[in-house]
Amino acid sequence: MTTEINASENNKPRNYEGAGDSIRPDRQGDIRYLHDGWVFGPADSTNTGGSGRLANVSIPKRMPAEVPGTVHTDLMKNGVIDDPCYRDNEYDLQWIGERDWIYHTEFRVDQELLQHRNIELVFEGLDTWAEVYLNDRKILTADNMFRTWRVDVSDHLTQGKNQLEIRFNNYIKVNKPKWDAAPYRLQAVDNNDQAEVKLSVYSRKAGFHFGWDWGPRLVTCGLWRPVSLQVWDDFKITSVHFQQAFPEEQSVEITAVVEAAATRSQEVSIDVRSSGQVHATEKVTLREGTHCYPVRFRIKDPKLWWCNGLGNPHRYTFIVEVKGDTGLTDRTETRIGIRKLRLVRDEDDAGRSFYFELNGRPVFIKGANYIPQDNFQNRVTPERCETLIRSAAEVHMNMLRVWGGGIYEEDHFYELCDQYGILIWQDLMFACGMYPSDEDFLESVWLEVRDNVRRLRNYACIAVWCGNNENEMLWHLMWKSHYSSDQQKQYEHDMHKLFYDTIPNAIREDDRTRDYVPTSPTAGFAGRAYKTGSLHYWDVWHGREPFENYRNHIGRFMTEYGFQSFPDLESVNRFSIADDHDIGSRVMEAHQRCMEDERRDRQYGNRLIAHYMERYFRTPKDFSSFLLVSQLLQAKGMAMAIESHRVGKSDRYCMGTMFWQLNDCWPAISWSSVDYYGRWKALHYHLKKIYGDLLIVVRPEDGDDARISFNIVSDLPYPLTGCELKMTVRSFGGDEVSQQSMPLDIAAERVVKAMEFRKPKLTGNQDEKQLYIRAELHQDRKLQASQLYFFVNEKDLALTDPGLSYEMLTVAGGYRITLHSRRFAKNVYLSLEGVEHHCSDNFFDMEPGETKEVVMKTSGDVPNVEKKVRVISLIDTYY
Repeated sequence: MTTEINASENNKPRNYEGAGDSIRPDRQGDIRYLHDGWVFGPADSTNTGGSGRLANVSIPKRMPAEVPGTVHTDLMKNGVIDDPCYRDNEYDLQWIGERDWIYHTEFRVDQELLQHRNIELVFEGLDTWAEVYLNDRKILTADNMFRTWRVDVSDHLTQGKNQLEIRFNNYIKVNKPKWDAAPYRLQAVDNNDQAEVKLSVYSRKAGFHFGWDWGPRLVTCGLWRPVSLQVWDDFKITSVHFQQAFPEEQSVEITAVVEAAATRSQEVSIDVRSSGQVHATEKVTLREGTHCYPVRFRIKDPKLWWCNGLGNPHRYTFIVEVKGDTGLTDRTETRIGIRKLRLVRDEDDAGRSFYFELNGRPVFIKGANYIPQDNFQNRVTPERCETLIRSAAEVHMNMLRVWGGGIYEEDHFYELCDQYGILIWQDLMFACGMYPSDEDFLESVWLEVRDNVRRLRNYACIAVWCGNNENEMLWHLMWKSHYSSDQQKQYEHDMHKLFYDTIPNAIREDDRTRDYVPTSPTAGFAGRAYKTGSLHYWDVWHGREPFENYRNHIGRFMTEYGFQSFPDLESVNRFSIADDHDIGSRVMEAHQRCMEDERRDRQYGNRLIAHYMERYFRTPKDFSSFLLVSQLLQAKGMAMAIESHRVGKSDRYCMGTMFWQLNDCWPAISWSSVDYYGRWKALHYHLKKIYGDLLIVVRPEDGDDARISFNIVSDLPYPLTGCELKMTVRSFGGDEVSQQSMPLDIAAERVVKAMEFRKPKLTGNQDEKQLYIRAELHQDRKLQASQLYFFVNEKDLALTDPGLSYEMLTVAGGYRITLHSRRFAKNVYLSLEGVEHHCSDNFFDMEPGETKEVVMKTSGDVPNVEKKVRVISLIDTYY
């Protein structure tokens, strides 16, 4: 198929939005996307797919391809393979990453396009080792999926038909020689690079493609981001960087650093405007080549950008227009948030602080770690992305950490984070491994960092750049002792060169407005005390320590910790069949990637879940009950951790908590709070309360179960005066056992320890298994916050049939369900079997005599909806 490209066309790529520094089509140049007419096939003449069940699969030499896309999704669309996410299909698809693939298209250009002085072929993402041929001439060799590749093709195009071909070489062919020639072996965690020969660290390719302890090994390739022809004549804007300074409290000075390329020296005017107002006009002489031209202006009383929960994330839309002496113009349109943001790392009485200050206000970070939403990026639509970011905002998150084993995300991801007020901790793409430091590798990294910093630096959400995830920690804790002293010195020199020299220097070339952290964590290893920086704490989970230990292991900023759970049965049904519904089945093992003993122990992760479940919950009666209880177990552990971190905010000791992890890249048993299909787990529903602006934390005092303390945590920017904290102990049948109250005032953004009691005073020596505490915070008789507390773990609660009943009413967008409980109901769970839905609340407790309304959203009316509704509580999972 041949695609017609002429001077009047501007084919916008499907599901792709430019932002930040992206250049928009204009009157003197244009962007023409080359996304149609692609075909692909294997590079060799072999006609079989490999070993195993696919040994005799025939692979056509030419099949239709989607660009942007990946070879795996193209093979799926052509019926060659089934979805790797289904059952254990992944195991039979390793041959795809071990072969070379060729992509080919034809397009036509007219004489008008060829008259332009500059014609560039631009690849925004080639995954990964690509040789590009235009009209049978090799024009590019690429080796980094994170880079943008530009080639001047003015002398390579012909009027009429042109042919573009890309050969993607496999990772073994490219990287095995590097492994063989290395003076010593570079390491990667076995759970992650799930191969005997660890080649991922030699690759500037997403680490999770090689596997991870929550994801499959699917080493894909392809044109994963847009490809286009970009044409221009006298000049073009190549970048605009909006730098902010605050010389006075009520004004901001903005410098629009306009970078422009010109083919000749000429006089131009540069205008900067927003909302119809011209902020500045500069007359400058563009010099031949690429140069920067600063344009300064001031805005008085600007509307500031705030993160979620602190204010409105206001953004200005700035238009920069360059007009030349011949009347030609170029323009960009960029939305930015005006804000002051810094990472505060001061010495203090406890050690060294680690917190973010936004517009002069210290911010307690409430968030999660984020991984790519799919192994195949072309399956992530803007709508799917927005649903996930909105899910984070709805539970009061104000930061996500874009983790270093994935990708630098799409522009629309950061646009959404700007829109919803979600700050971003941006890792560079290095994780859990030892990396090379030869000249070619460092040069590739330098260019990668500059490409992505330039693309992302105008987004208000970007809070900090971080060099890597756990590389330094793992070197000291796992790998260093296996090397000779000379090798240790050499690698530490190389590691320093990469993360302390090359990367920060590359960042400073294009962004001096943000802080850089070389690694995460910065504390908890090599003699670095918890009290000095960010912490990854995994002794709960891998160390089998009890949840209660979260209260004793608190750093200045908790960057990682977590606990696994299963998706619910509706999600499991989408990637399995009924015969797979056993925790020890081959399929369930395939979707549990947390393994031990060099990947041979595939039941390790599930065994850890069962170990903790036995400690805190009763044994579930069947498979579907086990799935639900695993989610309640995860929510319980994370609640203990988050509550401890938030109480630790006192005196700005602990100023952030980001659990592992928000989302999944495929359907999995993992640490996520939102599963691959977008369903909220119990943890995510519970985050609405435990990440709220006001939180009551009821817990044993300093590990002494005989004393119970009541703490109020406020993230509100204003004080609450004239409050009353009321505490009532009740039985599961509804009887009141005791009551206490006290007046108090709560200062802005503070932690208040309000009350402390010995248990006998609360329980009256009655059976704790049948009692609970309800704590309420009132102001002017209005309920501000509430919390329930139980004296024993769930497995010891003396629950009885709660006598649940409900009525349903059709409302706009779904159904309103009104529930009633005669006795105490623990963890009420609502579902609509076989129907996509989302509940306004779920996995909640109901007190005796309580009535509660839940809105269940669906995509339309559901036939026989009453027969599909399921309402259960914890007691139903074991009786």
